[in-house]
Amino acid sequence: MVLRPATTGTGRDEHPDTQLVSNFRFAWLWTAPRAGHTNPRAALAAQTPKSATGHHGETFAQVSLDGLDLFLSNCKYKYVRMVGARQSRMAILDYSDQTWRDALGMPKGQEPAALILEGTWWRNAATNARLDRLDDVRELAFPDMYAGSWQGQTIAYCCAYGAARAVEPTHIFAQMGTRVVIQLGTCGSLDVDAMPGSVALPQACAARDGISQHYGGGDTVFTDPDLVGQAEIRLMDRDVKTARTNHLTWPSLFAQSDEMCTNWAQEGLQTIDMETSAVIAVGDTYGAKTLSMLTVWDVLRHGQTFMDPLEPEDDARVRRSNEIIFDVALEVIHAQGQSRH
Repeated sequence: MVLRPATTGTGRDEHPDTQLVSNFRFAWLWTAPRAGHTNPRAALAAQTPKSATGHHGETFAQVSLDGLDLFLSNCKYKYVRMVGARQSRMAILDYSDQTWRDALGMPKGQEPAALILEGTWWRNAATNARLDRLDDVRELAFPDMYAGSWQGQTIAYCCAYGAARAVEPTHIFAQMGTRVVIQLGTCGSLDVDAMPGSVALPQACAARDGISQHYGGGDTVFTDPDLVGQAEIRLMDRDVKTARTNHLTWPSLFAQSDEMCTNWAQEGLQTIDMETSAVIAVGDTYGAKTLSMLTVWDVLRHGQTFMDPLEPEDDARVRRSNEIIFDVALEVIHAQGQSRH
């Protein structure tokens, strides 16, 4: 595992304030080698096998607080930062929002106004393109989670492929109080009249992702109708064809047969992705409004999958829609912020 330095912590050459972490059993520490001294990696490894190396020779490790004084006294260090901490509980589902605030250095009231998620194989390209639209971008203490600003609002972004990954940032930020979560990505369509490059706006979503029910989701979950309406208007204003759909979230792109797709179509399901229902279920648990905007790529009823090259005009529409849905997400977030003032 390779991690980048977190932006939290004091950055001063001093012992951490142990009173801040007295209620925790473990602390995540960030250390950097100090000129003229041995890299502390060996000392960290002696404490725990849970360690990682950063880009510039720094080391991350989980150290028990009981051994913290011993660790600091036996190791020359430049910085020691509390970049996260774990409460004395067995399971993450039982953590409080304060756990995430401490880990990310986000006091109450400083959590992002919104979270944008994107499910794609092309993580680096998507992340770079989206973050270029935001100002004051910083990577947070957890890998691939970023925060930036747009029109005066703080927005978090994470490229998260599949429900299992998408629930993690959704859980963290929604539990801290982020009130809008928007899922972006591509989808397959079971509608014979669908066109690549159109945008699906899931309304009702069959939650068969394998995770939603652990957050109290029923067989069907629902996006926020107001956000769906706002997105639809903005997409149509840009001459993007849209469709409100009865949607399915399924756990795997590959574990789908022709028979399964036929049965889903007979159920009245129109579009398929791998994240939306789980994001909705987690958002519902913590009181966040959710929206999903998915560019149609595969028209499954035509026998077209991601393995089949798109016609040039279809490819152009898909690329255009992928750009536009992020613009619309930003505008919907801004409108929500304006309505709260």
